[in-house]
This record gives sequence, C-alpha cells and structure tokens, in this order.
Amino acid sequence: MKYLIIDGEFSTTGIKDGITMEILEVEDWTFPSSLSEKIINWQQEYAAEFMGGFKDVAKVTYLDNLGIEIAKEVSDHLEDTRVDYYSDAYLKYLYIGKTPKVIDEEEF
Repeated sequence: MKYLIIDGEFSTTGIKDGITMEILEVEDWTFPSSLSEKIINWQQEYAAEFMGGFKDVAKVTYLDNLGIEIAKEVSDHLEDTRVDYYSDAYLKYLYIGKTPKVIDEEEF
C-alpha cells in the first residue's frame, strides 16, 4: 500500500510520500489532466498564502477545503493508496476517507 500526503507547503509540488516525506512530481502519477492542473494551481495559491503568513483566514480556509477536495479526488483515483491532507496553516493532518472532514475557521 502506498501513502501520500497532499500538502500545499511552498517548497513542494503538492504531493509527498507519506513515509519518506519525499516530494513527488504530479506528472509521475496517472491522474486525469484536470486533477493534475487542479493540484498545481492549488499548490501555487497555497504557497503564496504560506509565504504571506496565512493572514487571510477566509482564504486559508477556502484553500484548505479545496486541498481536502483534491485529496479526496486523489484517494478516489488511487485504489491501494492511503491519502492524508496536511494543513500547513493549522499544522494538522486529516485522514481522507470517503467523507472527509471540512475545516471550519471557527474550529481554530
């Protein structure tokens, strides 16, 4: 079984190996092109917020929820792979199953 982490940190591609923490290239996976583009665009937006110190809570919440949606799509696409989502803004891991938890800014 493989283990991936979807993570928007500024120095990543958006996907890490969950065991080695090696940064993985989006292009190395057999994702539909729409999902690959979504990961790349989301990671760039998240990285910009990361570099800005996560000052806009509403934007960070939006980006985290989009990251969770992306992680769910990755999980649905890869059958024998555990997928987690890591929020750099809130420093929390979320296991992505069939019904992922949505981050609520009031929770933090």
